[in-house]
Amino acid sequence: MSEEDKLFVEKEAEPFGKDRKFRGFDGNNETSQMRIAMFLIDDLDRFQKYKGRDLNSHIPSIDTYRRMYTIFEPMRSKLMGNLLDAKQLVQILLEKTHPEHRKMG
Repeated sequence: MSEEDKLFVEKEAEPFGKDRKFRGFDGNNETSQMRIAMFLIDDLDRFQKYKGRDLNSHIPSIDTYRRMYTIFEPMRSKLMGNLLDAKQLVQILLEKTHPEHRKMG
């Protein structure tokens, strides 16, 4: 992304726009999902940028990822050979905030 797009994402998706990383899964309650991710990375040599990363988020993450995926899925078919743009990324990142904790307005 351009510097302008990075600043846009940082501002519009606050507080999630600055440090946009896959945190993994809760090691205590989402062990199946964490093991699947580790298998894909370590055994199948997929998603190598995550190799060696601690995938224990230490907090439940599945519900957050489901909300994010609900927003991403309609975008996916239009991404063939393209990356998400800044606005799309903001839409996805904003789903990290649980609906009960979102500001109305």
